[in-house]
Parts: sequence; C-alpha cells; structure tokens
Amino acid sequence: MPRTNQSSSFSSALSKIGGGAFNEAKKVKDSRGQYEKPNIEDGVYVASLVTARSGEDKNGFGYVAFDFVVSQGTFQGVKLNKFHSIRDRGNRTVEQALASLFIDLQRLCPQEDFAELNEEDVEEIISRLDPTTSINEEELSFQVNVKNNGEYVNVWINKLLGEDGYETEEEEELIPEKGDKVLFQAPRTKTSLECTVTSVNEDKRVVNLKRTKDKKTFKTVAFDHLEWPGT
Repeated sequence: MPRTNQSSSFSSALSKIGGGAFNEAKKVKDSRGQYEKPNIEDGVYVASLVTARSGEDKNGFGYVAFDFVVSQGTFQGVKLNKFHSIRDRGNRTVEQALASLFIDLQRLCPQEDFAELNEEDVEEIISRLDPTTSINEEELSFQVNVKNNGEYVNVWINKLLGEDGYETEEEEELIPEKGDKVLFQAPRTKTSLECTVTSVNEDKRVVNLKRTKDKKTFKTVAFDHLEWPGT
C-alpha cells in the first residue's frame, strides 16, 4: 500500500507508544454484530423512537429495525431494539414476518391508511418515522412492553403517546386482529402465555388462538379472556 504523508505521520505517532501496545491491539476481535442484552426489568415503559431503518441483509433478505431509548423512570437511557427479518425462518413464514411488521407499523403510525400500500410506501413511512432524517426531526414517544427471554429481550410496541408520554385522547377498546400477539391463560394452567390470533369473530367477540410455545390451538376464546402485552 503506498504511503502518504498522513499515514507516515500517524505511524510516527504510533512508534512513540511503547510496551507492545500495537501488537496487543492487533489481537482485538471485531464485536460489531454481536448482541448486547439491555439491562432492564420486565415491564411497560415510555420510550422514544431514535432510529428507524430498512434495508437488505448480506443474504438478500429485507429487514426493518426500530431503535428506542427509554425516556422515563429507573431505566431511563436504556436502548431497546425491535427487528423484523422478512424471510422464512424456523416455523415462521415470510407471510407471518410481514404480518408482524405491519402490526408494528400500524401502531407506530395509527393515522396511516395501509389499504393501498406498496413496497416503496413502506420505505417512505420508515424514513418518515426516523428522527435522524431531515423528513422527521422530532422523536416520537411510544408505550412499549419489555420481557426478558434468556439472553434476549423481547420488545412489543403498544401505542403512540403524546409529547410527554401521556395518552393523546381517551383510550379505545382494543379489538384483536388476525396476527396479533396476545396473552392467554388456558384452563388448568397457572400462567398466561403468548398466543397468535388466527381468526376473529367480532360479532360474537371471540377469537381462535395458537400458542407460541407448543402450537396448541384454542377455539372461541372470548375477548375478555385475552391479555394484551403491557396492559
């Protein structure tokens, strides 16, 4: 590699550092891409959206990522991430991955009409959400639910909040939709577990569910028996 005056000056500066620091530094491992678990307890938090981005990973699969920072309370300043990989993975289909993304987008942008959305519109919405761009310079505040899961932290986006982390208007009843993640305590069990809504009968106010843990299904579960993460 040809040397320049700038690189020569830099190497001269390094040569003044003794003790084998240069050789020791070469042994360092790149930690980029390694996941660092946030130090936070399970619960509901007010968090600001600090970045929103979309792109294509090294294998050609699309992804969308949202980064939050807790803005109130004991864990103020803790960073949280919600990542959507748009691909078939394990028991999760690409259709399910997209449905999960759109649930989050609807909660991030409750005023948006998603009926006629196309791929380019999704990128535009994400760019508009990102406060680091010139399109949107204001950080948005959301209620998020956090649950520790082994070495990872699961993050659910609940709803958009006002400027100071308060409701902007009277809260409406939450009506489950197909693809929603809810909590349900099945008969003869001690705890509520995560389930996916597979169908909804709004007239009868019941849903069918599939439990995430073991894929067990539950039929005609009343709305009143559902719990929403973070509520």
